Amino acid sequence: MPAAVAVARILRPHSIPMTDDRVTIFIPLKHFHEGYLRQAVESVFSQTRADWRLLLLVHREHETLFRELLPSALADERVTLVAREGRNLAGAYNTAMRAAETEFIAPLLGDDLLAPETVEVLGESIGTHPDADFFHAGRYFVDGERRRISSDY
Repeated sequence: MPAAVAVARILRPHSIPMTDDRVTIFIPLKHFHEGYLRQAVESVFSQTRADWRLLLLVHREHETLFRELLPSALADERVTLVAREGRNLAGAYNTAMRAAETEFIAPLLGDDLLAPETVEVLGESIGTHPDADFFHAGRYFVDGERRRISSDY
């Protein structure tokens, strides 16, 4: 299903280097289905704008597994695999905020998809509302062919 994207500005000292990319999408990986995970990652690569970064947050003991599962994604310089100790979602957010080199972060669960224009619409929203620190989009369910089968919520 396309994800309900909640995007937050990272508030931190100016001394941390930033890239010109718009947003870091992070996928916290604890429990996952390989097929859904591949589709989630593909949905990031299918964005109509390319100014994004992707963090794959994995438990340290699974680092090798994910390197083997997603070699082509990890070959892209915008993608980083981050091995971490914490397993809860709050810890994943904290890890993403520390590792991100963009002004905004957005979570994407490993069984969700981003609509192709998500980063483009986010960029337009940030340009229209430069003082906003948080953006949120709706979600809807799709079937196996990615056809919409529910209304927005």
